[in-house]
Amino acid sequence: MIIQQLFNNRALQNDSMAIAYFYFDFTNLAKQSVDNALRRLVLQLSRQSPAPYKTLKQQYDRCNGLTIPNYLELLVILQKHLAMFDCTYLILDALDEAEDHDHVSDFVETICAWPNTQLHILITSQIRPVFEKRFTLLKNLSQITIHKDTPSADIRLYISSELALRREFQGWKSKWAEITDSIMEKSAGMFRLATCLLQQIKKCAQPGDLKKALAALPDNLHDIYAESLRSIPEEYLDDIKRLFQWLVFSEWPLTLAELEDTIAFDFSNPDHYIFDPHERLIHGFFLQWLSLLISVTNFQNNVVLDTDGVYLGHVTVILAHSSVQDYLQKPHPSRCTSCPVQVIEEEAHRLMAQNCLYYMLYFVDHPLNKKTLQDYPLAMYAGKNWTFPLLHCHDQATLSTLAKHLLEHGSR
Repeated sequence: MIIQQLFNNRALQNDSMAIAYFYFDFTNLAKQSVDNALRRLVLQLSRQSPAPYKTLKQQYDRCNGLTIPNYLELLVILQKHLAMFDCTYLILDALDEAEDHDHVSDFVETICAWPNTQLHILITSQIRPVFEKRFTLLKNLSQITIHKDTPSADIRLYISSELALRREFQGWKSKWAEITDSIMEKSAGMFRLATCLLQQIKKCAQPGDLKKALAALPDNLHDIYAESLRSIPEEYLDDIKRLFQWLVFSEWPLTLAELEDTIAFDFSNPDHYIFDPHERLIHGFFLQWLSLLISVTNFQNNVVLDTDGVYLGHVTVILAHSSVQDYLQKPHPSRCTSCPVQVIEEEAHRLMAQNCLYYMLYFVDHPLNKKTLQDYPLAMYAGKNWTFPLLHCHDQATLSTLAKHLLEHGSR
């Protein structure tokens, strides 16, 4: 809305005005990168400059098209573009979802310190200590805090709408007011918490269940996530942990079929995984426990699940909210031995590297071509991205040997 208003204002003005924006997104590693944000901003400004892409062409010619600009070079290019306009508006949305909070803080401080640029920056973010500490030192900074009472009317409207529209709540019409008041009190202005609490109410089948549920509603997201994980049968916890490792660190959102192939392995030997298509779960099997933790979205407008929960089409699976990733990666007092699901970066990269390498080694003895490619959903991802987790692992010796084996035998 703000961005559209800026573009509308520019159309009414005669002066030279540029607008560029970037949305950080925790579900996509590429959209968590400060360097990628800088590239997107430069590209947008270059397109709007008096001589579109001229500065980028000069940079390309300077290195004969052999290397991409590094962070410092991109900063120089950005500063050159800012000097081309009477004023420039940069919008950085969801700054808290950037991968490196110190790096993104450095970036903001750097561009704010540039002289002779009519630069206006709008930043949105959840409160983070590093931002509060560093940005309060910036001159001409205005901070607008959205207090928990501000969105209360919107949350109440959302709850009322969900109660009226969802068939799961139709049997509780006489209790709608009580449900609404309880969720409003517990959610304390947090939209995400209100959404999760409504999901808790859906499970109630009898008046007694509803009464107990309303009395025991958690007042924080971590307790809700812990309860959700405790509902998973113990025999599936290891696989669920592997799925979360992929969801947190995959290069881009995976389809349900791709994600399911990441656990279609014999994991009995931790140093030698064996991909086995016969180990694949029933499509969508693990979704039954993870409704609060993941989000399943349509891909190319295909149907997701029918009324019986049967998988019908290609869908993408992402974490439901950035708070889920925070919970999975950070120890919390509510975590207990009955739900030992914690995502540690080193473990995740090792798992993903082994998954990709052993998945591709499967094709040494099994043909992979245009006809069979559709039978192996993870093949394209593994082939394009196996080096990324490998380079992030500390155990280079074992994995490098495996990679060498792939290059020697898998390329025949």
